[in-house]
Amino acid sequence: MVFFLSLLVFLSCYGLVESDCGKGEYETEGIAFGWFTRCKDCQVGTYNNVVGEECKACDGGTYAGEEGAEHCISCPRGQYTDTVGSTECTQCPQGTYTNTKGATQCDPCPAGSYNDKQGQVQCVECGAGHYSTLGAVQCTPCELGDTSPAGSTNSSACTSHCSGGYMHVVTNETHTLCEECPAGSYSELGAVNCTLCTTGTYSVNGSDRCTPCPPGTYNTIDGAENCSLCESGYYSNITHCEQCPDNMTSETGAASPEDCYLAESESEASEPAPVPDILSNTSKSSAGPSVTLVCYIIAGVLTLAVIVGMAVVVWKNRKSTDKLGELGTSVMFSRAETYCNDYGTCDNEGKEEEEDEEKKG
Repeated sequence: MVFFLSLLVFLSCYGLVESDCGKGEYETEGIAFGWFTRCKDCQVGTYNNVVGEECKACDGGTYAGEEGAEHCISCPRGQYTDTVGSTECTQCPQGTYTNTKGATQCDPCPAGSYNDKQGQVQCVECGAGHYSTLGAVQCTPCELGDTSPAGSTNSSACTSHCSGGYMHVVTNETHTLCEECPAGSYSELGAVNCTLCTTGTYSVNGSDRCTPCPPGTYNTIDGAENCSLCESGYYSNITHCEQCPDNMTSETGAASPEDCYLAESESEASEPAPVPDILSNTSKSSAGPSVTLVCYIIAGVLTLAVIVGMAVVVWKNRKSTDKLGELGTSVMFSRAETYCNDYGTCDNEGKEEEEDEEKKG
């Protein structure tokens, strides 16, 4: 007995008898009068995210589906829980929805919509010929022969007339609904069917009237969805394009005869001026040669004069060169003679001395 108590004291001194529990756990008493502690996982529906603390229940809109949770999970969209310590979330019932994470309740579908499935994040709008009130699981059809716009919220929206741009359609349920008129047609208030637009007009989907083609455009068929531009050289007459008068043209999309203009004057304005032909007589006028022809003649004469002048200058330069050559030769012989006199007998002088000696002998 003494040995056992000594062992307990030894273990407690080294901190092995008592210790803090980790996250997702909680502390329970062990054996030997509380000397030993034991940690256990937090139960489902509870959590612990602080070391040494106790487990706490999950708040509404959250849950913990497994033991040892360190935190709770928010309910996904389309589900909720309004209970503290939940282990799971519940799907929104029919006629309700939620688009919020961690919801504690589901919202009823607004009037004019419905929801016939569980766990939905939005409701579906009631179609034409039907209506619904708040939190509807399904839409209520109008009485036989009546119809209503899509999203109607009560029975007073059901009438026997469709609005403009719509026509009556009988469904398989033998109820009437209003369907949008297609492009190229129209309907007025209360019309049973849609009517095609006439030539020169057009319409888009759901129109209660047809629109005339804009200026510069046309169409040639009934039930047109749009209008086309008139080509160049034509102008619009709403139902077709008229050609501009002779020698006249127009831009694309011309709206009236006033938009046509003279083709010749326009082309001449855009074309470059012709190059004059100096070899023909087409540029002459009744007053005599044209100014351009005279300019060409004067330019030719001036060019010829320049060529002759250059030839004369070259000829004079050559004569001057010849004179300078003769002058240079004379100077050269004069300098040679001076050299012979100053520094000794030249070949010619030596020859003359030999001839004199022969005569003396």
